[in-house]
Amino acid sequence: MYKVELMQVYIGEGLLEADALVNFTASYPKVILICDAYLKELYAEPLAKKLNAHLLFVPSGESAKSLSVVDVLQRNLAQLGADRETLLVAMGGGTVSDLVGFVASIYLRGLPLLLIPTTLLAMVDAAIGGKNGINTTFGKNQLGTIYLPRAMVADVAILKTLPEKQWRNGLAELLKIGLVYEPKVMDFLKRENALQLVTQGARAKSAVVEQDLMDHGIRHILNFGHTIGHALEAATGYDLSHGEAVAIGALVESSLSLHLGFLSRSDYHTIQQLYAKHLPGLKLSSNYCRERCLQALLLDKKRRDGSIRTVVLQGVGSVFSAEGEYCVTVSNSMLETVIKEMELNFFGA
Repeated sequence: MYKVELMQVYIGEGLLEADALVNFTASYPKVILICDAYLKELYAEPLAKKLNAHLLFVPSGESAKSLSVVDVLQRNLAQLGADRETLLVAMGGGTVSDLVGFVASIYLRGLPLLLIPTTLLAMVDAAIGGKNGINTTFGKNQLGTIYLPRAMVADVAILKTLPEKQWRNGLAELLKIGLVYEPKVMDFLKRENALQLVTQGARAKSAVVEQDLMDHGIRHILNFGHTIGHALEAATGYDLSHGEAVAIGALVESSLSLHLGFLSRSDYHTIQQLYAKHLPGLKLSSNYCRERCLQALLLDKKRRDGSIRTVVLQGVGSVFSAEGEYCVTVSNSMLETVIKEMELNFFGA
């Protein structure tokens, strides 16, 4: 266990069966477990019984991150008599962490929150650092808050049954944190190293968050791959998973770093080899649309004065600081160059 500002992080095997979880929730007069519907019988119902918690379900996938689902949840909370001492427990992948974290941050101006991530991506990324968000018709995570949970409990035993696609999603975020901050993370990218991998990945992200909780400076490095990645999600109607989109985005933004003169060609080739080894077969889906991709880029949260800004690498584990901004402005012509390059590389890859 360690702390990120006010947040406690527990990582281990068999934590869902441990008495410590019951002891943690017992101090709250009411507990409401909000869970991905996919996990109903396998984890949610037994855990709700164990914690003596009310149980609510949300849809699986990105469609859950919407104002309509937020409205349903706030109605459910009102009907259950939730007050400011009610503990919300979010169980599921990154979508559930984002959604329930957002609801917890705005309902009655803030309810205590416990996150129980069930995917590799959520354990090392979405559940660490307090960022919450929902999607709008204008883009991914266009509405959001920064609101830390009281704790995050990651039981790596869950990962033994994680589907390969979800494992790859997590690897994409771990490769990212390795490229921008802690290369040692990339020494553990195998299922048999799950405990070490989650611990290393979560610690690396936590170390960045502790320096810049409110996302004004160095925390921007965690957006590497996401400028292009979020645009790709929108451009494919979320047919690409978050991990696939971020992985392609990281390769495109590595190429951008090369074109802009920040990254050496040898480091760029090393990065290409890393993705070829750990995430082979990346490709754009058939419904990709360049126009939608460009439109989504214009709505990126890091933009300034109408210009796109992105994180650029100086090497493996090193990001250009840009005088503490950790973002550089990219011209439209350069964006078009790397997007056309992306289409050549990832259609039918």
